[in-house]
Amino acid sequence: SCERDLREFPPQMPPHNLGAEQALLGFVLLERGRAMDLVLTAGVETTDFYTEAHRAIFAAMLGLHERESGIDLITVQAELERRDDLGIAGGPAALARLIESAALAAHLDAYVDIVSDRAKLREIIQACLTTMQDAYDAGRSADDILGELDTQVDRLRRRVGRAGYDPAIPWAQLVESWKRGLIAIGLKPLDELTGGIGRGDLVCIAGRTSQGKTSAMCAQGLSLAKRGIRTELIALEEAEDAITRRLVSNLADIPMYILRTGQVSASDFLHAEDAVREIQQRPLTVIGVQQLGSHDERAIIGRVSLSRAEVIFIDHLRKIAYRRAGREDLLPYQIGRFLDRLHVIAQRDRKVVIVLQQLSRESEKLRRRPIMADIHDASQIEQTARQVWLLWWGWKVMPDKFDRQAYEIIVAKNSEGGTGRAELQYRASGGRFGAPGEDLG
Repeated sequence: SCERDLREFPPQMPPHNLGAEQALLGFVLLERGRAMDLVLTAGVETTDFYTEAHRAIFAAMLGLHERESGIDLITVQAELERRDDLGIAGGPAALARLIESAALAAHLDAYVDIVSDRAKLREIIQACLTTMQDAYDAGRSADDILGELDTQVDRLRRRVGRAGYDPAIPWAQLVESWKRGLIAIGLKPLDELTGGIGRGDLVCIAGRTSQGKTSAMCAQGLSLAKRGIRTELIALEEAEDAITRRLVSNLADIPMYILRTGQVSASDFLHAEDAVREIQQRPLTVIGVQQLGSHDERAIIGRVSLSRAEVIFIDHLRKIAYRRAGREDLLPYQIGRFLDRLHVIAQRDRKVVIVLQQLSRESEKLRRRPIMADIHDASQIEQTARQVWLLWWGWKVMPDKFDRQAYEIIVAKNSEGGTGRAELQYRASGGRFGAPGEDLG
């Protein structure tokens, strides 16, 4: 009989990973719903979870999310009670255990992939078993059975692959971008040259050591936040207190060395306190290694993915620990993959990601303006970044030929705008940038 033949297959549990499901559900609970958009964007469905308990919990989370209600331990428990599913979910203790199993932000993508992949494998098995049962029963023609199998396989392919192209979706995004506008950095010569930065773009800023990369990040971050643009600075090279010192120096116009030594006058101290209060009022966040937990690329990807900022700076690429990059010749590949993932997140969330990078040691010996080829991992950056800016502080390289405050940002690549030199001025003591002739205080 059909049943005897089916039993000839070795008995096995359907593919599943309870640990990954628990980690995923626990992460959504811990992040109070912020991660739900990411999970849904990845295509996770209620039926992707193996146990009825996990399906009931995710369904409750989904219901809260659709009603735009907060998601946490209390609200999920209340929603399960409302649905009369708290017993199925395992009770309050089961919810509490989920938090203990919660995934790290850096590992979220991996857990989503595991849960989704196991669900797809179960669907494949179910489709095959159904087809086998129909064939054994012989109650339908072979053509009918094959047609049904084709339908199931096509549905699985659509789920694994991308959704069909709908021009209305990118058109709506384009119209929304008109309303929100391109993002201007706040330096008139540079903004006029580039035309601004598109939401969803990846930008690279590269420069020699001590040429003002971190100062530029801080100054641009302050400028963006002053205009109400949510900005996040991910600092991998300097601690949060050092970045805070730069921000205060810029706003209060107090030389950084004075803030570093603490030899501030009474009036300078008051200005510094005012600067701190101003920073608190702006939508500006500084994230250091202490908060990230490590320099690992997965920690950075996780942070960027969860961030609600409109513009995110990462300082800098060479400080990131890339996976399986033990051999130096593999590092460019690892950086290229990392940049691709950043760009995907930027496009998905319509945010701007700006990465900082160093120039090669060999180029630093040359007494000339930098070019694209001078950047570490130039080919990967040129391929992925929508804009590439090179910093040039001529006085630092040739003090006999350049004015101390003369500064340039060289736009070496711009996918949808102009390239060339934006002439600026830079006062290093306070990390301030401006157009030529502009009063820097």
